[in-house]
Amino acid sequence: MALALGATAGGVLLVVAELSTLYAIRANGSVVKSISGHAQHAYALGLVGLVAVGMAVGALRGARPAMVALAVLGLAALLITVFFDLSDVRATGVVGQDYADASARAGAGFYEQTLGALLLLVCGVGLLVRAAPGLTPRRASATQARSE
Repeated sequence: MALALGATAGGVLLVVAELSTLYAIRANGSVVKSISGHAQHAYALGLVGLVAVGMAVGALRGARPAMVALAVLGLAALLITVFFDLSDVRATGVVGQDYADASARAGAGFYEQTLGALLLLVCGVGLLVRAAPGLTPRRASATQARSE
């Protein structure tokens, strides 16, 4: 139950991250440019988050494909974060050419997105491990208990 709730929280965080500031570029003591998650991803991670919430419901009911989907969605969101957003969060771009003191900083959306992706990945894998047939404890039947 806790892993499914964690996956749901991860999906919600991805949706919230799309509406938050992904990164901001500051120059001369003020924010010159601010990019939101949806401007960077065209709401793609928000869609991943909504699908993940649905998959968390399926995983709660014991559906292994939903558990796999949670792990895959988390991995996809994490790859987007690392390979596409991390470099943008540190770059000043054209603003850096115009202002010598320009600096880029990650916004709340970047951290929400990263945490959401990690929650999906970890909870998806955790649900799969917990549901593995060889790892679930079996109850001894009454006849086996009496014979021992």
